[in-house]
Amino acid sequence: MDWLLTFIVILSLLIFLFFLGVPVAFSFLFVNVLFAYLFWGGSDGLTQMVLSIARSVTVFSLLPVPLFLLMGEVMFLFGIAQNMMDALEKWMGRVPGRLSLLAVVGGVLFATLSGSSMAGCAMLGQTLLPEMEKRGYKLEITLGPIMGCGTLRP
Repeated sequence: MDWLLTFIVILSLLIFLFFLGVPVAFSFLFVNVLFAYLFWGGSDGLTQMVLSIARSVTVFSLLPVPLFLLMGEVMFLFGIAQNMMDALEKWMGRVPGRLSLLAVVGGVLFATLSGSSMAGCAMLGQTLLPEMEKRGYKLEITLGPIMGCGTLRP
């Protein structure tokens, strides 16, 4: 079967399952199981798919991302982020763009400590973005330093 026709069949089956109201996770699971069985040689293909899933789940490089998101949410809900921003703002004085500079320094620290630039970027987005918006920063200026810290780790 031509690869384009295969792609169209897979995509159309997936969209058909979405329109039937099947949840996204079960739609993807059904399509993966069906085509792993068809293209990878029956039960050997299903075994290979299970091994691939197990291998991808046991990789711990993405583990810091939800944990840092949780840490950012806890800091935001309990007001720790607000107190931290106030203290750092008093400490830095009248430096223009101090929260943008703080985002870059925080991105460097979190990328160094956690080993995951995505996790640090997610945590800074949870804590710094609302503070920067409250203090009158424009959206372009708030997102630039926070997204820029994602490239600091590599």
